[in-house]
Amino acid sequence: MNYRESNKGETTFSDKIRLIMDFLDRSEPPSRSEVVEKLGNGVKAIDSVPTALYSFLLSASCDQFPELPVQIRSPVLRSIFYAISLGGDSDTIASMAGAIAGAYWGYELIPNEILRVCEASKETIRIADDLFNISQQ
Repeated sequence: MNYRESNKGETTFSDKIRLIMDFLDRSEPPSRSEVVEKLGNGVKAIDSVPTALYSFLLSASCDQFPELPVQIRSPVLRSIFYAISLGGDSDTIASMAGAIAGAYWGYELIPNEILRVCEASKETIRIADDLFNISQQ
């Protein structure tokens, strides 16, 4: 495993990114308890950002999660549902994972049921479309 600790004994973002890569290279995903133990699910960025990134990457690489009782077709919802299942600061982690997934797959893959209850979703979609159009010029 490439996971290591810094000289101060504190885990760095780079360490956690390497751990995410190790997790994704496994033939079977790690258990949720191992993800929480090693990536975290707390309020500090070091304990939430890597977990959100892993939630997105895992949802992109497999259609269902062995530890979760339901199969979720939408990759955006899979990412959000997995992040929530990890507990802790799940609203923040799920929001980040969902934002990454939405940016990757596009808002067309976000179910309407979710868009209807998201704060300012119409305005956010308009801004996203404007940014995309600017990037294409």
